[in-house]
Amino acid sequence: MARDAWEELLTLLDRRALTSAEAEEALADRGCARSKARAAVAKARRLGLIDDRRVAEEIAERGGGGAPQGVLRVRHDLERRRVPTPVAEQALASVDDLARCRDALRAYLERRGRPTDARSLTRLIGHLGRRGFTEESVREVLAQAGIEPNWDDA
Repeated sequence: MARDAWEELLTLLDRRALTSAEAEEALADRGCARSKARAAVAKARRLGLIDDRRVAEEIAERGGGGAPQGVLRVRHDLERRRVPTPVAEQALASVDDLARCRDALRAYLERRGRPTDARSLTRLIGHLGRRGFTEESVREVLAQAGIEPNWDDA
């Protein structure tokens, strides 16, 4: 006998926290009718088992743990997890891109040292960009560190 949407959802939530949109899609992928998936997700939200705001806050906070991630990377992760825009914007407001960029620069310089030529400077700027820091944050932390690239060439 096939499991119902509620049982499927509980199994999914046992693995990791999901957004409402992720949960509905996962249930549909497992063959649950959309109406039953929506009902199961609504019940889970009422019971506090699914909370888009909590997931968004965890994503925003996690961006500062381990290898620091900038606001652009956090935004991408929130979009990928399909966090509703108003909830995502609220979570993004807590991200201190400049402080995280400063931490990422410090860690990079400890590992690789200060850039000594255009190539190593380009590598550093690319590293910070791939981590999702805004151009403004990258410019500011490099200036604070006394690293002054020729931005017309970078």
